[in-house]
Amino acid sequence: MDFQSELEKHIESANIMMGDFNAQVGKDRKGVEQVLGCFGYGGRNEEGERLLDLCQRNGMKIADSWFMKRESHLITRYSWDGRTKSVIDYILVNREWGEKVTNVKVIPSVSAGGHHGLLARQWKMKHCVKNRKQKKVTRIWDWKLKESESAER
Repeated sequence: MDFQSELEKHIESANIMMGDFNAQVGKDRKGVEQVLGCFGYGGRNEEGERLLDLCQRNGMKIADSWFMKRESHLITRYSWDGRTKSVIDYILVNREWGEKVTNVKVIPSVSAGGHHGLLARQWKMKHCVKNRKQKKVTRIWDWKLKESESAER
């Protein structure tokens, strides 16, 4: 069974998927406006076409592409010689959860293994409170969830 078939089986129950998809979705949004935001990068390859198709079929969107970033906070992969830059790591969210994502960026000072940058996202989550007028919004970086205090919160 190939990767895409395996992914398709698990995507139904997933609200979030992230990783190295080895796909370049580019910045051309024509026909994929629900999936791809205004801030894509570069051109599209065959894997990018398949990833966009997968997202369309399953009501997902590419969270990375919805936030304007400077290049250092956008590029997820640099070639070994530093000349070639691309975005191949993505955070996919279903459309409902996509409304809760407030930021996605690469943290350039942290390497996520070899030539990849660490991709992080920030969420906006509402706490359940008795008085509806006292809505509190908490922002949590997902990489901070490794700390027990942040995970508990």
